[in-house]
Amino acid sequence: MNILKLPCIVFAVLLFARCETKAEGTLENGGRVTMNIDAVLGSQISAILQKAGGRAGAPLLDAQYINNSLKENKAVEKADLKQNGARGIKGEIIIKQIETALPKNAKDFIEYKQNGNNGSMRIKIDRKNGQAVLSLISSDIQDYISTLMAPIATGEELGKDEYLELVRSVYNAALAKEIEAARFSLKLTMPAVPVSVSGGIATGKTAEFNTALLDLLVLEKPVVYEIVW
Repeated sequence: MNILKLPCIVFAVLLFARCETKAEGTLENGGRVTMNIDAVLGSQISAILQKAGGRAGAPLLDAQYINNSLKENKAVEKADLKQNGARGIKGEIIIKQIETALPKNAKDFIEYKQNGNNGSMRIKIDRKNGQAVLSLISSDIQDYISTLMAPIATGEELGKDEYLELVRSVYNAALAKEIEAARFSLKLTMPAVPVSVSGGIATGKTAEFNTALLDLLVLEKPVVYEIVW
């Protein structure tokens, strides 16, 4: 499975993850990022995706394949993800310089600036750029999101309640319930104490974001994360 075209591993994995999924990392001066990921796909989501094209007996999140894909990017210093059961992965990723790791078209949704100890990072995903964001991920993952009939992939302007009702009618109530309950958390320790954090909170040098999967799949409102330090 060709999971990734670039180090968008956090986005790709967390987009499908259930509530206990966590990503914790450190951003250093100069743009070096160390990220620890612990992600597990929900059981209902896994079942639907397996039927949609997963390989029998093979993990939907293939740690070794993701490692190999990431290492093809010269900006990746380390990719050490390990299989965590049939539905999960966990491990560490180190990116030498965040700006060099992102392609030019990533600027459609992410902006990163740094000058000495000061800097800013802004991520914005909305209905205008949602499909462009997905284009940074392989066609396999795009197909999986389309299988879930997510507006971020289909372009339909559905509200969250309308989308959940669609999932119930096409699949089942258990899948809709899993999608509605799923959340992920991202903690990022910055080079300096954040001056402001949008879409999350700051404690000391650490910015923390906790987001509902449903918000990302539907994009009824823009999802915006911004840190200034």
